[in-house]
Amino acid sequence: MPNQSSTLKLNQFVVKVDDIEKLTGIDFFPGLDDKLENQLEGEMHAENWDLK
Repeated sequence: MPNQSSTLKLNQFVVKVDDIEKLTGIDFFPGLDDKLENQLEGEMHAENWDLK
């Protein structure tokens, strides 16, 4: 999310965990089974969040 004012809705800034991991070099869920980790980190479902 850019560090500036925006009139866009928050869901416009939702990204996959995989994308954040690539930018930061951090593995957020190293304890998960790789198959499950890849599935969860490769998806995003902002429609399930209460973003206002």
